[in-house]
Order: sequence, then C-alpha cells, then structure tokens
Amino acid sequence: MTVLIKHSKVSTIPDTDDTSLVRPSDWNADHVVVGAAESGANSDITSLSGITGGISSPDYIQFDTTYATPLTQGQLGWDGNNTLAVGMAGGNVVQHIGEDQYFYIKASSAITKGQLIMFTGAVGASGVLTGAPSTGVTVPEYIMGVAAESIANNGFGLVQCFGELTNVNTNGFNEGDILYYDSAVTGGLTNVYPSSGIIVTVAAVAKKSAGGGVLSIRLTETPRITASTGISVSQTNAGATITNTAPDQTVAIASGTGISVTGTYPNFTVSNTGVTSVTGTSPVVSSGGTTPAISMPAANGSTNGYLTSTDWTTFNNKGSGTVTSVSALTLGTTGTDLSSTVANSTTTPVITLNVPTASATNRGALSSTDWTTFNNKQNALTNPVTGTGTSSYHAKFTGTSTIGNSMLTDDGTTLQSIGATRSNLYLKAASNSYYSQLAFTNGTNGSFGGISYNNSSQYMQFETNSSEWMRLTSDGKLGMGTTSPDRKLTIGGTTSAYMNFNPTSYRNYVIGSDDLGFILYDNFNSAYRMVVNSSGNVGIGTTSPGGDSADKVLAVEGTSSGQINLKYNGTSGAYLYSNASNTVLSSVQNLPLLFNTNNTERIP
Repeated sequence: MTVLIKHSKVSTIPDTDDTSLVRPSDWNADHVVVGAAESGANSDITSLSGITGGISSPDYIQFDTTYATPLTQGQLGWDGNNTLAVGMAGGNVVQHIGEDQYFYIKASSAITKGQLIMFTGAVGASGVLTGAPSTGVTVPEYIMGVAAESIANNGFGLVQCFGELTNVNTNGFNEGDILYYDSAVTGGLTNVYPSSGIIVTVAAVAKKSAGGGVLSIRLTETPRITASTGISVSQTNAGATITNTAPDQTVAIASGTGISVTGTYPNFTVSNTGVTSVTGTSPVVSSGGTTPAISMPAANGSTNGYLTSTDWTTFNNKGSGTVTSVSALTLGTTGTDLSSTVANSTTTPVITLNVPTASATNRGALSSTDWTTFNNKQNALTNPVTGTGTSSYHAKFTGTSTIGNSMLTDDGTTLQSIGATRSNLYLKAASNSYYSQLAFTNGTNGSFGGISYNNSSQYMQFETNSSEWMRLTSDGKLGMGTTSPDRKLTIGGTTSAYMNFNPTSYRNYVIGSDDLGFILYDNFNSAYRMVVNSSGNVGIGTTSPGGDSADKVLAVEGTSSGQINLKYNGTSGAYLYSNASNTVLSSVQNLPLLFNTNNTERIP
C-alpha cells in the first residue's frame, strides 16, 4: 500500500536552499509511505499504486459509480450503467461484464468497425478463427457478429456477437430499427426484412448517430419456408403465412361393363363383377369366353398383323443398294420466280425446275430478245466511247468518244509524267483570287509541306510543318525567314539572321547580323573573327570595336598583342603592333620606312 503524506507546516524557505538548518532537504515535497494494507475490517484501500503483492481475502472492492472517464486497455471500472467494464484492444473496445460476448479472430481481409463479419476458417494450432466482412453467405451459422474494432488484413481483433456495441455509425437507420444480414452489400446491415436468401437478425438500433451510435446485438437465425406446388408462403419479421393455393377436388368414379363402384369420397370400392366374353378386332383375334386366348397373326401381303424379325431385316435393308435408274430433270417456265415441283405419283418421280423468263418483277432466264437488247446497249449510244490503253497509264479522252493513254503513269510506287521532248505539269487556279498549290502530307495529321503560288500577288512560297520559311517575290527577290525581301537574297530573323558555310573537310564559318552588328563567326572554335558594329567600327579579334575611343574605326586585338601585317606577293614588308610594353611600326626585309603625303616623302 502507498500513502502520500505532507507536512501541515510549509517552510517559506524552498527545499535545498538553506543548508544551515537541520531539516530534510525536501521538507515541502509530498512524502510516500509504502507498506502492506492492515488486515481486518474497515481497512479501506483508496489507492493500489505501489502494491506488488496480492490482496488476500477482501470482503469486497468498492468502485466509483460516478466515474465517467472512458476506460483504457487493462482498466476495470464501473461502466456508469449497470455493471463493471474492462478496457480492451488498446481502449478501442470496452467489455461489459455479464452483458457482452466477443470472438477473438484473425482478419482474412481488412475489417472496418461496425461491419457484419462472417466465419472464413481457422488459423490452425492456435485455435483462432478467421473472419472477413460478410458476403455471399448461404449458411446462417457462418455469421459471427459485428466488428467491435477496425482490424487490418492478417491482424487480430474482436467481433461482438452479443451485447451493446458503442461508437458506431448508425446514421443510416432509425432508433428502434431491427437490422438484418444484407446480401447486397459486403459487411452490410439492412433494416429491410430479406425477401430471399438466409434470414439472420443481427441487432437493434439503440442510438442513432454518425460516430456515436449504439447497437444492441443478438444474433438470431430464422429458417426460410419455401413455397411448392399448390403452396404459397408470405414470410415477414412478424411470422409466416402458408396458403394452400390448390384445395382438394371432388373425385367421381363411374362404373362400367364388368366394373362396379361403391362408397363415397374419399373412400371407394371398385369391384370386377365378371367378364363374360372378350372379342378382338382385326388384326387382334380372341377365342371368346371368360378366359379367351388373345392372338395376332404375322403380317403378309394379304393379312394385317405383326412384323416378323425376318421381314424387319428385309425392310431395314431397303435403303441399301445402288440407284440404277433416275428420271431426267425437267425444265419448266411457269411461275414468277425460280421454283421446283416433284411428281411422285409413280415409282419414277419427275422433278421439274421452273425457270421463268426474267422481267422487271421476277428472277429468271434471259430471253434471246433481251440478250440482244442488252448486248447492243453500247451500240445504242449516240457517241459510244471506244479505245484501248496501256498498263500503268492513266486514261484520258483522246477525242470526244475515244479513250487512250495520258502522259501520267502509275506503277503502284511512282507517279510520273512522260513526254517525248518535255513533260509539263500545270496546277491551274480558277482565277487570280486563288492559290495554286502542290502539298505533301501523310493524311494522318494537319501538318504538311508544299509549294504554293499566289496568283493575285504573283509570289511563290515554300512551306514545311505547315509554316512558310521561304518566299520568291514577283520581281525575283528571295527571302528566307522574311516575307518581304528587299534584295536578291534577304535572310530575316527576329533578333539575328545568319548564313552558314559548312564544307565537309574544312572549317565551318557563319556570316550574318545579330546584336553585335555584322559578324564573321568561327563555328569550329566558337569565336567571333570579325565584327562591324552599328557605328561602322571594324573589330578583328574583338567584339567591341570603338569601345575605348569613339573615333576608332578599326580595332585589332590578340591574346598578347594586336598586330597589322602589311604584305606584298606573300612577303611581309611592314607591321604595326601593340602589346603591354610597346607600340611599334616596323619595316622588315631591310626596306626603308617612308612617311608620305600627297605622294611626297615628308620625313626623309
């Protein structure tokens, strides 16, 4: 037993602050006294904290009947109603002792709290049953109960088969509704009495709520009564009504020759009053008297009777053999359609096939008159078309009523025009307001390439991927990237325009115009070789001529020096260069360096 005590006098000096006084350092703290509970009557235990041994033979344990905090796993307490309760399953389930019953199962598929659960098997040696949300149940005993908690697939948990289940979603029902197994919804419950299949009453709705509903569970199986011939069944949750739809009928038995009937329904006596004579009708023969001999002769060519086994074999084999004679098929012309008749009044039937003369209203044979008419239909034309052609050539009218070869051939791979000295292909528009166009497309999407001629403005445009890239104007100017060329060759662009020279075996150079001005660009070394900017300054080896002087027209720049070399016939005569140390104008080849103006040497 653990007892907490505290001094009635509290020191104004905090614990551990005053070491000069002789008193415990934790004078103001709670003190715990641990010991066994005193035996005997009236030894109330208000806390079990710290007790590690057992409590022997208490008269009773008094629980707080006003305790309202939900119990967690492992806690035992009063449930606030009528009984004790135990917190289980991590606090997700509270079992009311004497009121609730559960199955502890392993989920064979994922389970949600509140679903109806069916038995699916057993784990094995552990003896734990397996379950899953109910579906397709035909045996009522397979219904286990309602999931008291959500259980993951292959996880373990509790299914409640009796008692009060709280904190479930009952918002789809009304308080007082009786719930049954719902065969249409997996794990579902319904408040509609089942009209077919098994009938399992599961629970009553004690409280309607989306998340705090209460079900009062009690599984009950109701056998279904099956209707049959003459029996109809009307079955509800209030009971079943069985109706005989075919009540017994009155039976009358009449007497006859040699037969007497006595008694009334449902008990009759039928008696043989005696046969005095029996006669037979051919081919049945009777000897007469009360004990006649009944016989039948064998059938032959003049007597009716039974068929002997010998005759049966004979008749059975009549279908065997070879046809030795068949009448010829007779043709007729009667009727309004193809038909056939059989005259089988003789031993040699005659089959007649009627083929009437064809007309506008019936099928049949073509008469010679009609054949001549149809055969001469071509000749009846005012200008009959005649002529022959050559394989792979497209036909054309070579005259008003004759057909011959055109200049177009098609061998299945190539369409070409063949001419003796020249071959022309014209695409003519109806007027100047239309284009003449030769288009190329795959027929799958809207993109195409082509050459088109604007008959109105007299220019030709070239397109790929459904966009114009080149235009030749009526005055012979060619534009690339522009629709308004102003020179014989104009290359346009939004921010730049280039012309690329790319020989296979030599370096690739580009000339063009961009934000630097007119440029000569070395694609191989990715370097600008010459720039003429908007001020007219020329830069060789630099992209910013005139950058340090407004009047510098030519700028030559190198890595270590900028140099201009003057040559004649491939031989250097003089050079001008500048580096970090000097600016030099020098003559080479032992030649004099002259300074002239107006062809006169000024510095001798």
